[in-house]
Amino acid sequence: MERRISSIIEEPPIMQGPAVQLSAKETVDSDTSISTRMNGSYYMVEGIIDPEYIEEKSRIYISVYPSGQPTGIAWEAYGTLADSEDQEKRDCGYQLYLLEKNIPQGTDFDIEVIVSGQGGTYTVQKKTITNK
Repeated sequence: MERRISSIIEEPPIMQGPAVQLSAKETVDSDTSISTRMNGSYYMVEGIIDPEYIEEKSRIYISVYPSGQPTGIAWEAYGTLADSEDQEKRDCGYQLYLLEKNIPQGTDFDIEVIVSGQGGTYTVQKKTITNK
């Protein structure tokens, strides 16, 4: 079966990215977006990275942990083409499918979007999700 490589940036595989341990990082104020939703047995995190904080060889990571209790564990997200009229932002999309078991249950949790490149490792956005 032949894989269509070009389609990966439009529709990343529905699988959890590899987990990594990240060292200390700086938090910056950026225009990065985060949206979340359930997709089958996966929790999907997606958005657009502020172009100021991403370069061609940057890696994008998503960290999810109980609110106020960072673990240092993150999962590598896939870069995607973003649905944006702004050409500069179009190349800055990201998407990650996390297995539901990796989402804290019964408590609020934080999601951090982390970009790592030659310029350093930065948390470019953080969002708290309220579990009801």
